Amino acid sequence: MPPQVQARVAVEAGSSQGWHRYTGAGGEIISIDRFGVSAPADILFDKFGFTVENIVEKTLKAVRRPLMRSLNEDKTLE
Repeated sequence: MPPQVQARVAVEAGSSQGWHRYTGAGGEIISIDRFGVSAPADILFDKFGFTVENIVEKTLKAVRRPLMRSLNEDKTLE
């Protein structure tokens, strides 16, 4: 992924292992990093944040992060 694309979100219904290289340190990852969890999918997805609301929240956070960083850098230049 091009380095200028800073807002990155990964949604993985499994382990987050390996996704950090794509999302970068400032990216957001929604995943299940536990072994042996068992329940119907709708219950697991709700428990681990695989909801529209949470995915939108994490995406907005990822989009805002570089903007806030840029604004803070501009303030330090004044």
